[in-house]
Amino acid sequence: MMLGAIAVIAKPFDPKTLAATVRGHMHSIKIASTGYNFMERLRTDAVALATFAMELRSNADAALVPDGLLTCVHKLAGAAGVFEYQTVSAAASALEETIVERRAGRGAPGLIAAKLAALLECIARVLPGMDPSWRPT
Repeated sequence: MMLGAIAVIAKPFDPKTLAATVRGHMHSIKIASTGYNFMERLRTDAVALATFAMELRSNADAALVPDGLLTCVHKLAGAAGVFEYQTVSAAASALEETIVERRAGRGAPGLIAAKLAALLECIARVLPGMDPSWRPT
């Protein structure tokens, strides 16, 4: 704090309470007033995820995972949890686990595309009025 940090999370920390701790710090520094808008980030991620879904549909090799998909869903799972969008966080985490399994040679072909479609639908439920053109067909 003496070096200018706004908030500190001491180690070791309890992973079960980390999201609540981060939320508490964010509220205390009034993150909303700094211009961060999670809903806008969610819209941007939805468009990127839809692009990944199109790439999966057009790729004949079901074993391949589009570059960047794992990173995208990993970050979304964490951020959605911090901002209390637990259903989005859970769907992103489920997709992340499926990608890791598929890269390890396990898991059914097509499961990544199915879980990605489920994540996009979950996002659509929390983004009313979102242009449906990004949704998978």
